[in-house]
Amino acid sequence: MSQSQDEVRVPDVDQVLRTEMYTHDIGFRGQNADRATLKRTRKALRTIHRLETMATQVYRAQISKKQTELDRQLIAAMENEVTHHTDSMVLLLEYNGNESMARLGFYIFGYVGGRISRLLGTKYILRLAEWVERKAIEHYEHLAGDVKWDKATYEYVFRMWEDEKVHQARWFYYLNHIDEAEAPAKHPPSDHAY
Repeated sequence: MSQSQDEVRVPDVDQVLRTEMYTHDIGFRGQNADRATLKRTRKALRTIHRLETMATQVYRAQISKKQTELDRQLIAAMENEVTHHTDSMVLLLEYNGNESMARLGFYIFGYVGGRISRLLGTKYILRLAEWVERKAIEHYEHLAGDVKWDKATYEYVFRMWEDEKVHQARWFYYLNHIDEAEAPAKHPPSDHAY
């Protein structure tokens, strides 16, 4: 991240956390794909699913009871990662794949890493969060070019990739403005019903 990205006022970006999905959006994918393409696609979706599992647990474990702006942003990031987790699982099932048992290790690593960073303080919370997003961005970049995605699946993957970039920029911003991260939350709860 460069300093110019720091000046963008990333915390002010109002990011879509959840996208709408309807029953008619669910279907089976990859029926016309060759076996090798299906294998690469499922493997890529399993990787995404594991990464999103880890990110969700990191953020969940980092949230404190202080109700700071950082806590508010961690809740928002966790909500977004839960959406990615679910979307990647649905895509995997639509490709007639299954979840990887290795995700348990990512779950544990995410939760333990998140807790340890919380014990060490704000700077370590932000460093871990930024690292998680940087690694996710690197994986998405690799997977975007490594797999022959159908148009709809690529749009899902691309949207998730773009979300990770916003998270990373936000954590980088707060690393340089820790006082803002530790300040009381900026926005009161919305009257919006889920």
